[in-house]
Formats: sequence, structure tokens, C-alpha cells
Amino acid sequence: MSSRNRRTQGNPDADMFTATNNAPDAPSLSEITHEIYGGDPNRGPLEGKLGKGISANPLPIRDIFPDRRQPRRVIPSSVHAVWDGNMDGLFAAWTAVIKDVGGNANFDLLETVKAKSRELPALDEDDFLDDVRLHPIESSLLKLIDLAASIKRDGLLNPISVVPYNNVYMLETGERRWLAYHLLYQVTGEKQWAKIPAHITGQFSVWRQASENSARDDLNAISRARQFSLLLMDVWQQDGRVFEPITAFEHEQDYYAQVADSKDFRVPYGMNEKLISAMGLTHRSALSEFRAMLRLPHVAWTTADDFNWPRQTLYLLTQLPPGEAEVLVETAQESQDNMLSIIQIALGQDNSDDQTTEKKNRQKPFRLDTSVLESRHFVAGARKVGRAIDMGMRLRDNKRQEALSEIEALRTWLNEAERILKRTRR
Repeated sequence: MSSRNRRTQGNPDADMFTATNNAPDAPSLSEITHEIYGGDPNRGPLEGKLGKGISANPLPIRDIFPDRRQPRRVIPSSVHAVWDGNMDGLFAAWTAVIKDVGGNANFDLLETVKAKSRELPALDEDDFLDDVRLHPIESSLLKLIDLAASIKRDGLLNPISVVPYNNVYMLETGERRWLAYHLLYQVTGEKQWAKIPAHITGQFSVWRQASENSARDDLNAISRARQFSLLLMDVWQQDGRVFEPITAFEHEQDYYAQVADSKDFRVPYGMNEKLISAMGLTHRSALSEFRAMLRLPHVAWTTADDFNWPRQTLYLLTQLPPGEAEVLVETAQESQDNMLSIIQIALGQDNSDDQTTEKKNRQKPFRLDTSVLESRHFVAGARKVGRAIDMGMRLRDNKRQEALSEIEALRTWLNEAERILKRTRR
């Protein structure tokens, strides 16, 4: 069977992820596995299934497909909107979008790759090295070019990881490296870039994916919200819950929003710390913030992802009354250059070090929607815990677990209440 036919027959769908994912135990991640799941760090829960099955092989880049659920969106949404899905046309579409949004009108993909590979400036330094002045769409491609140039000069230091699926492979980690190989192959035409070193694993793991993502410091707030959702879905899948695949939704955000309701999908007792560890966070309140972002309007979600809006700004947007966040973002979009500043000023954030006192006094007061923190929710939860305590030793195990979960919910309630009270006191 030809490579082309294999790709057509085996083009994977998100349905491959409906099965429960398990914790990672790749040798290089054994300590992370131990941290998340406990047990012997030298013998993970998948001993015999995955650890001995990992191997590195050069695989055709055209037989590898990205995970549509991957938290990090390497290709901006505006590029996706005009790209036909054919890898041969990806970078031409990306370059066209850069020019459409007012980026470098003379952007030359081939010359830029060649110059960065030689560590010499292809254009004037000011044309592309100052990320602060670049449009995010242009900056994202230049970062990919930097990676490709580095691989061309020094080789690939860290192989990608893939999972076999219907005669092809699904990317688990390393989408940027895989795209860099596509870029090098298209620019140079050299066959050495037609295959990429890959670890072939026996089973897909969102936990291993999260481990690699958390090791990087450039995962933006929306990407972290996606990561939180994937991990929480996995926890509930292990409990028998079934979620719709990403292909069932018109907008990708709605796939992750399946666990947006904290009442239906609480973090089970004892899992908060494991989620925090897997995502590289420092406090459980961050989990609540990322869950809240799952309910952002589509326009806010997509724009924030493309432009890398900060976490605190997005969390404040989630606290606005229904409909207000969408109007605010759509209004701000009319001024592309100052979009984030307009949002931050409207939310009452100090977005500039040299902002004058007069400007601060003119800022619109920030309004909080505290409906989700109504006291009746806290009282109801406290009563459940109180009844469980009264039962004492007579309490059944399932009720005991419910009470412990309720305590976690109450603790989250208190954290959010404290955050709001401190915010409104200023």
C-alpha cells in the first residue's frame, strides 16, 4: 500500500481518544509518574505496557498527524481559517496572513530560514528580531523558523512521541518539532527532513503530554485551560464518564467546556494536588481560574489564544456579567494595535508602568458577578458535611467520599470568595 493510500485510510479521528488514558511511565518521566500516581518510581502503573515498548525510529512526517485536542495551538486560528489543510500549502497561507494583518510585507520564508540557519540576519535586525513590535501571527511563525534553523544546524535533540493508529501515527508530544521538519523539507527539498525521529508509545497519555507542556514556560493561559480540561476529562473517564469527541463540536472550545460545570465535574478528593503537579502550578486556585476560562465567549477564547493574553486578564473577563465580555472583546478588536490595553483598562487593570494617576482615576470600575458564590451554595455544602460528621463511624464509604468531595468544593468556594473580597476592597 502506498504512503498516500495509508494516509487516506488511516487519517485518525479524535475517536481514538475515547478510551481511558493512563498515567505516563516513560523512563525519562518516571519521577513525574511517581509524583502523580504514587508507587515505585522505577515501576510505573503501565509496567510492561509502555516502558519496554518505547522506541525511537525515523518516521515519515507525512504519516504523522497532530492531536486535534493538543492544548498548545501552534498554528494560529486566523491561519487555520484560510488554510485548506494540505501541509504543502500551510506556510504559504501563514505568510499571506502575516501580510494581511500588517506584518512584514517583504517576508521571505526561504531567505529567513537560510539566514537563521547561518546565524546571520536575513533582513535588517529590526525587521524580525524584536518580538515586542511583531504581530503575534508573524512572531509565531518566526519562532517556528528559529526552531527549524536550530534543528538544521544542530540536529534534533529531543525526538517526538507518537501513538500508532490505523497504519499511521498520532502525535502525542512534539507538534512544533514535527512542523519544523515540514518547514525544512519544503524549503530545502532535502530528503533528510522527510523523516523525523520519534518515540513510538503503546498508548496515548494526556498526563505525559501535560508533563512535557508544563516543562515549557511558553504555554499561554488558554492552552493551560485546555490542558486542565483534558486532565479532568481523563480523571472522569476512569470513573466511567463518556465525553463527545472534538469532531462533534463546531468550535473547539466547546469540546473542552464539557467539564466547565464544577457541580457536575468536581475535582475528586485527593486529585487537586495531582492536577497542580501535572500542570506545573503552585496553587489550587489556578485550577478554578482555568475552569472559568472554559466558559469564555468564543471570540474572547480565540483572540486570547492567538494574542497570548495574560491569565489574570482572562480571569477578570470570566467575572463579567453574561454578554459583557463578548461585547468588550468585539469592541476592542476594532483597534488591533491596542486591543489588550483597551481590555485591561476596561477591567481596571494597570497595564502600563507609566500610566498617570489621572488615567487611573478615569478607569471604568470593575464589576464582579458573584452569582456563582451565593451563600446558599456554601450553606448547603456545609450542611452535608455537618450531617456526615454527625454520622461518624456509621457513615458508609460512598457517603464519606461525597463528604470529602464537598469539603474540596467548600474550600474552592472560600478561595474564590476571598479573591473577590480582596479585589473589591481596593
